[in-house]
Amino acid sequence: HSHRIHPHSLLRSLLFERLSWRALVLLLSFLATIFGLLAPYAQKMFTDALIAGHPARVWIFAAFGFLVLQQLFQQLVILVSNRESLFSQKALGDAAFARLLEGPGGLVGRAPAGVAVSIFAVDIPGAAALLDQTLLMASGMVFPLVLAPIALHSFLGIPWWASIGSIVILLFVNFLLAKRQGRYFVAFKS
Repeated sequence: HSHRIHPHSLLRSLLFERLSWRALVLLLSFLATIFGLLAPYAQKMFTDALIAGHPARVWIFAAFGFLVLQQLFQQLVILVSNRESLFSQKALGDAAFARLLEGPGGLVGRAPAGVAVSIFAVDIPGAAALLDQTLLMASGMVFPLVLAPIALHSFLGIPWWASIGSIVILLFVNFLLAKRQGRYFVAFKS
């Protein structure tokens, strides 16, 4: 079942309709991050146990289990976000089709047929990609960026300033590269 798209706020409709499913995507991504951070910790404990001459088998199985759980939750994130994207695409398609059929004052009466084709072929899948790609990628980046300094400090004793400083530098470099890429995109589209 698709949800209703509010014409006054497409972004709000895409993000906050079916909010429990959006929250599920975030929760699954958070759990994938937690298990992804626990796997290297278990590997470290395995190595430490081997060096100290203690039994280490449990730690290597724990590392493997954490990696399997991380992959499981990541695949569930992809599955649920793709599913939600399809619901949003259906709702957007229904809203665009209703607008198309409004008669002389609607899209058909005011725009060429190519505009309608463009809306259904490009614009609707592009807007639905907000859920399919953006929510998936954002949650997959934000949680590790927030939790990695905590894990590095807790597990390995790495100072906060080193982790956070490295993240800030990497974000700055990524911002500069994205800005440069944006200029190329605009120049190409012009």
